[in-house]
Amino acid sequence: MRLSIIRMVLGLGLIVGLGACSTVEQKGGGADPSPMAGAEPKALGSMTELSKEMPVSELVALYGEPDEKTKIEREGLVFERWIYEEPFESRVDMVASRMEEVPYIDPLTGESKTIQEPVFSQEMKHYDLKTDILLFDGKVIEWKQSAKLVRSLQ
Repeated sequence: MRLSIIRMVLGLGLIVGLGACSTVEQKGGGADPSPMAGAEPKALGSMTELSKEMPVSELVALYGEPDEKTKIEREGLVFERWIYEEPFESRVDMVASRMEEVPYIDPLTGESKTIQEPVFSQEMKHYDLKTDILLFDGKVIEWKQSAKLVRSLQ
């Protein structure tokens, strides 16, 4: 009798436990669907209003003069390449920068010993965002962005 009650409780626990492991579809919390092929990418940093076919006058009004301008001539056509650079994101982390010997007393033997312990310093990380814009006939025809990680210990 007692053995059958234990089996019944274990069986019930197993059913409840396995039921909790089943997957449940979440409403509204799923990942965004992947963008459609050919959709225009979104710019990062301050360049959020950047779009193809934007006139040069609007580009200068929104973002000012570029940090660098280059003329490109190909097969009789003249293109311009404008480059904007800006700091993008920054963050500070604590990282082990070196090891230091620290004395301690072994609680079992009572002997004085030294051990290696890490010494932590602040590490500053920031990204420099570079936006490279290709212009033709006074309009933006293409653009790309790249970020470079810069690290420094303080």
